[in-house]
Amino acid sequence: MLYSFDMEESKTEIKAKKRNISGLLGKLFILLVIGVVLYFLKNLFLVGLVNNQPIWRLSVVRELEKQHGQEVTESIMTEILIAQEARKMGVSVLPKDVEDEISKLDAELKTQGQDLETVLAYQGMTREDLVKRMTMQKLIEGMLIDKVQVSDEEVAQYLKDNSNLPEGVSQEEASMKAREALTQQKLQEQFFTWLTEVKKTANVRYFVNY
Repeated sequence: MLYSFDMEESKTEIKAKKRNISGLLGKLFILLVIGVVLYFLKNLFLVGLVNNQPIWRLSVVRELEKQHGQEVTESIMTEILIAQEARKMGVSVLPKDVEDEISKLDAELKTQGQDLETVLAYQGMTREDLVKRMTMQKLIEGMLIDKVQVSDEEVAQYLKDNSNLPEGVSQEEASMKAREALTQQKLQEQFFTWLTEVKKTANVRYFVNY
């Protein structure tokens, strides 16, 4: 009977050890999975290491907010106001229109011996950034272009003030470019006036002060 009791006790100990080993393996597996996930998602949390000391993304974001938080907030707010007012006025922009403008810009840069991608990289922009900026520009034009008028006299004065025309540019082409430049200049002036008025009536609330 004593032998039988020892056997039962040994079986119990073996089962307990198996449970402990299984539990330990389960914990190790979970830790391994977490480690793998964190490794592949490290860019979400970790920017870099300096002598194995981490630079956390949150620290970078906080520093950027201190330096440019107000500027970025105002920029995003302006984009939202433009989009909202454009919807109210029934103004929209087709992706094709934006791509056409980008193609024109690319062609113009090539005539100057430059490349669009290189210029964007130099300015710290991506093509997506350019598409977004062009879309905003086209919305502004759609809302305000009717308020912009450029006279022939203004074109003539512009050409007089900027008389150094590139070689191979005809007078007609120069006049067209002058009119485009004056139109954009007046459009920008109209936009700042318009934005000031829109901000006065907009319900803007800030929850963070930079």
